[in-house]
Amino acid sequence: MPTYTAKLVTRASVDQAFAYLARFENTVQWDPGVVSARALSDGPPARGSRFSLTLRLGGGTEDLAYEITEYDPPRRVALIADGRTFVSHDEISVVASGAGSEVTYRAELALKGLRKLAAPFAGRALRKAGDAAIAGLAHELAQLGG
Repeated sequence: MPTYTAKLVTRASVDQAFAYLARFENTVQWDPGVVSARALSDGPPARGSRFSLTLRLGGGTEDLAYEITEYDPPRRVALIADGRTFVSHDEISVVASGAGSEVTYRAELALKGLRKLAAPFAGRALRKAGDAAIAGLAHELAQLGG
C-alpha cells in the first residue's frame, strides 16, 4: 500500500495552519496535482464535511469525494476519499514548533483491482506528487505566517 509522509515547519501558528488545511478545498492552491476543489458541505469544517477534488493523473483526471472522518481542532484532521482507481486515507496533524507550527501530512493509498499490482510504481509517483504538494503547501503557509 503506497504511503507518503512529510513534515514541514512554518511560521504560521497552529490555529492558522490547521484552519487553512481543514478547509480541504484549499488544496487547489497548493497541490499542483489538483485541477479543481470545492466544498460540498455548508459551514465550517467538521466531522462529515465533504469536498470534491479533481486530480490530474497520468494523461487524465480522476474525481474524488473526500470526507472528514476525524476532526480534532487545532491538532488533527483525517479524511477518506474513494475514487475510481484508489481509496486515499489522508491525515494532517499540526503541533506547535518554536514561533510557529509543524505540519505532518500522511497519505495512504489503497489501489483498486488490477492496479494493486502496480503498487511499487505508485509509491514512486505518490512521492513525486507529494513532494510537489508539500513544496506548494510550505509556500502557502509562509504567506499566513507573515
